[in-house]
Amino acid sequence: MITTKLPPPKFQRDGERYIVMCGDDRAGFVRRISSLCWNAVDTTTEKSRDFSTRQIAARWLAKELAAAIKRGDF
Repeated sequence: MITTKLPPPKFQRDGERYIVMCGDDRAGFVRRISSLCWNAVDTTTEKSRDFSTRQIAARWLAKELAAAIKRGDF
């Protein structure tokens, strides 16, 4: 079984959104859409989901990136 271990996600502020980086790879971005909700956008697979915190959204993006690498989408 192939496992893809990525470094923990880090944030880079870009105006109203935060770009989520896993090492040198861009996983997507998160943006606050209300006082209680963050929207995560996976720019590789064009998926989007809402989460309660920025950190949970970043972890989802990191998992999506690892899955895409494992599938060979890159």
